[in-house]
Amino acid sequence: MLSSWVGNECCVWEGIQCEGVTGNVQRHNLRGDDYYPMFYSNYYLAGNKVSSSLAQLRHLKYLDLSGNRFFEGSHIQEFIGFLKHPGYMNLSHASFEGIIPPQIGSLSNLKVLDLVNDKG
Repeated sequence: MLSSWVGNECCVWEGIQCEGVTGNVQRHNLRGDDYYPMFYSNYYLAGNKVSSSLAQLRHLKYLDLSGNRFFEGSHIQEFIGFLKHPGYMNLSHASFEGIIPPQIGSLSNLKVLDLVNDKG
């Protein structure tokens, strides 16, 4: 998926969907396949944190980072609570630990927040 992320035209990148008229990024779908322990090789993101550059996506309505393999001890960063318009946020099965940032409580448009992690 990330191999398609070349150049400045992010609206043609796999996993990104933009609004047709304005070109604003509205959907960011980087769902991995880490729901099943035997298939750990099928995730798209790995590391110790999610880039705070996501907070610059002011028109983002849909964010799916589920099923990715973040390093042990990774936390959901506070900047996620400062996104302006998300209605759907899926961070399930993404190896996050720690507390949920209280800033998420200020997301007035949020209809779905999935934080499920049933790996143990």
